[in-house]
Amino acid sequence: MRFWQKYAAIVLGIIVISPTGGFAYAESISPVVTVPVVAVFHHDSAPQAAVLPAVFVQVERRQDQEPLRLILNHRADMIDANYQERLEAAIRNGLVRLNHDPKGLTVYVGFAGRFRFTGGSLSGAVVIGTVAALEGRTLAPNMVLTGTVEPDGSLGPIADLEVKIAGAGSYTVLYPSSQTSHDSYLLRSQPVRTLQEARLLMLP
Repeated sequence: MRFWQKYAAIVLGIIVISPTGGFAYAESISPVVTVPVVAVFHHDSAPQAAVLPAVFVQVERRQDQEPLRLILNHRADMIDANYQERLEAAIRNGLVRLNHDPKGLTVYVGFAGRFRFTGGSLSGAVVIGTVAALEGRTLAPNMVLTGTVEPDGSLGPIADLEVKIAGAGSYTVLYPSSQTSHDSYLLRSQPVRTLQEARLLMLP
């Protein structure tokens, strides 16, 4: 079994049996959407990057109209202390910007692998993955998004952009247009300004 298939099965199993105490009856649970992520590995010599199918998103629509709830499946050392709060804010704001009402939704996000997630660079990709789950659609193949979700719906700057582009292989990297990359004109990459622009490319 391939790496991502094995972890997708594990995460799906955990998601399905996760307790949801206090939640209203769920009308439906979406299929699991696999979201590729450009991961940077910091070594003693120099950082290196690779594209990994490392995040899994599933959405539950509840009958109540309470605010969006985010449930993360992760190890204790996998994310920063305030990571859930920042990711929840990004998803809530991003869904509004992409014309989806976040009320009455529970978003489950699972992480594969044994590396640590830091910063907000995958928040834009998770938002697009959440929209794909809501709409029952598949993400465009060989494309990955890196960028933070800003309050106005734009994609904010991220760290290690040059390293991510260089390590993406055959993937087209969508990155914040507010950042310039000398390498981006030579490799498979494309600047995008907003979540809406990223959505049109990733959910054609």
